[in-house]
Amino acid sequence: MPAGPLALTIAGALALSAGTLAIAGAQPAAAPASQTAPAALPIPFVVGEGDHRFDSATVTKGLIAVHFLLKTECPYCMKHTRDYARRSAEVAGVRHIFLKPDDAAAVDAWRTQAVGGEPAIDIYRDADAALATGFGIPDGYSFHGETVHFPATVVIDAATGKELFRHVGTSNADRLAFDDFAKKVAAATVDAATTQGHAEKGLAVKGYDVVSYADGKPEKGKDTITSKHRGVTYRFASEARRDHFAANPEQFAPAYGGWCATAIADGDKVDIEPTNYKVTNGRLFLFYKGLLGNAKKDWDKKEATLTPKADAEWTKITASRK
Repeated sequence: MPAGPLALTIAGALALSAGTLAIAGAQPAAAPASQTAPAALPIPFVVGEGDHRFDSATVTKGLIAVHFLLKTECPYCMKHTRDYARRSAEVAGVRHIFLKPDDAAAVDAWRTQAVGGEPAIDIYRDADAALATGFGIPDGYSFHGETVHFPATVVIDAATGKELFRHVGTSNADRLAFDDFAKKVAAATVDAATTQGHAEKGLAVKGYDVVSYADGKPEKGKDTITSKHRGVTYRFASEARRDHFAANPEQFAPAYGGWCATAIADGDKVDIEPTNYKVTNGRLFLFYKGLLGNAKKDWDKKEATLTPKADAEWTKITASRK
C-alpha cells in the first residue's frame, strides 16, 4: 500500500515548551504588511535542487501547503515542521512542502535533523528566498543578526493554482497551529457535494473505514484514527489505511455523498446500511437495507442503466441545493 503524501515517521512532536523555545537574537519587529496574496502567484513553480526538487505542476489535484521557514537555526521552525509531519494525514488531500532559504549545506543539515536521516518530510531550499518573494511574503524581520522574510504558510488549490488562504507570522513564534490549519482547510473546501452528503454529525459512512471496502472486508474505523476531507470526518481501522486515504481521498470517498445509490437514481436521498455495498470500477456504492427491502438487489439488476441516471441526479442535487 503506497504511503501518504507525507510519510509519518516522526515519533511525536518536539517536546519543547514556549519558554524553552525563545530564540536569542530574534528582535521585535513590526507586523507584516499584509496577509493577502500578491496579484498573481508564480504558479506553477519549481523550488529546490538536486535530489530535493519540487515542481508544483506534478500535483494536479488537492491542495499544496507551502511553509516558508526562517533562515538560520530556529526551533520554532523545527517544531512547526514536525507537528505538521506527524499530523498531516489528519487532513486529506494536502501536499506539504517546507522551504528554507539557507545555503545548500545548511538546508541539508537541517533536513537531516528534522527527519532523523529519513527522507520523510518534503524540505527544499528556497535559494535567496526567491519563492518567498514571489509569493509576496513580507521581508524585514530581524533574526539572528540578519534581515529575513517573516514565517508564513500559504495554501493553494493545485487544480486551479489559486490561493485559498495564508498565515504570515509576526515573529518566529507566530505560526499557524495545525488545528487552525485544519479548520481553515475545511472552511475553504466545503462544497455542495459535502453539504448534500450523508454525514451524520459530520461523520462519513457511519464511521466505517472507506479504505476497507477496497479490501472487500468493510469494518468500522477507530475514533482515534481519523482524517478530514472537505470538512467531513472519516474513521480508519489503521494508520496505514488513513495514510492511503489521505494521499487520494477522492479515490475512496463513496459515490453520491454516501447516500443509497439506487434511491439517488430516483432523485431521493435515503439512508444506507454500511455493509450493503458494491465496488464497481473503483467506485464505492452504498445501499439501503431494512424493512422495505434491499436496494442493492435492484441496483444489481440494472446497474448499467442506473449508474448514469444516478450520476445525473446527483449532479442536479448538488447544483440546485447549495
